[in-house]
Amino acid sequence: ILRRKFGAVSFTPGNHDLWIEHGFDNSIEKLVALLKLCDDIDVETGPVRIGDTSKGLWVTPLLSWHHQSFDTEPDIDPKCWGRIPSVEKLVADFRRARWPEPLSPRDDSVACWVDGINDYILGDLSETMNDGSPILTFSHFLPRLELNPEKRYMNYPTLNKAIGSVYVER
Repeated sequence: ILRRKFGAVSFTPGNHDLWIEHGFDNSIEKLVALLKLCDDIDVETGPVRIGDTSKGLWVTPLLSWHHQSFDTEPDIDPKCWGRIPSVEKLVADFRRARWPEPLSPRDDSVACWVDGINDYILGDLSETMNDGSPILTFSHFLPRLELNPEKRYMNYPTLNKAIGSVYVER
């Protein structure tokens, strides 16, 4: 529907998009199928130029996945707050997304692997995109921890371990 109304539609999948319920063995298979579907229906998953070179911009979706080391703030002391659920219990991604070995959602490997796909998608476009036009990037996860409230203000302070990726900022 959006594609019929707009000149271009860009998309990047999020964590819920890669949950496995049926039809796929793992989240990589689902990601590949989702990117192919987007290609088939003319939805952009890579850089697209909007407008002409004098007034336009580049819209660039970035693939990302969260990793626990993104959270660099000290953990909240449960003695001060009471019981705080672990991020693995709090976030369904640890149960509903499936990654083939050696990838593991409990370290940086999934986030690093997913981010590596951006290098493939962007390919040699870095020179083309360096025409002085603005570049608008977006991702599903935060690129910087300070874009989220401090964990002491959150209902679930362990959520900071599943909201972002330093690889997106890089």
